[in-house]
Amino acid sequence: MNGFAGASERAISREGDFDQALIFDHFGSVWNLLLAELAARIKPWIVMVEQNLARVLTSSPLRALSSSRDLAFGIAAADFGVDIFSHLQRDRTRAEALLDLDLATRWAVLADAVLSPARWELR
Repeated sequence: MNGFAGASERAISREGDFDQALIFDHFGSVWNLLLAELAARIKPWIVMVEQNLARVLTSSPLRALSSSRDLAFGIAAADFGVDIFSHLQRDRTRAEALLDLDLATRWAVLADAVLSPARWELR
């Protein structure tokens, strides 16, 4: 297949070796099939991020601002958006800059400073 753009009912059913009517019987449309597949693939990633956030935010006052589930969904949505933009943009420099190791290191240091329980202790 040719990626998302080549995801027609005919191409999908040919690749999977099944009757293309099954797509509409089970999902109603190719779009719904693609959304179901995306949801199935991203769900384990969201669960993993949520578990790690719950652990990291246990003793942080930031936990009261939002649930780890909502934050995990936001992180996944941001990651997905960056990934899409990196593929849609011919010049990928903006999307790649977000993934720059130096920038990521600076964000990690900032996150560590903000999320560190020692920083929030009353003295």
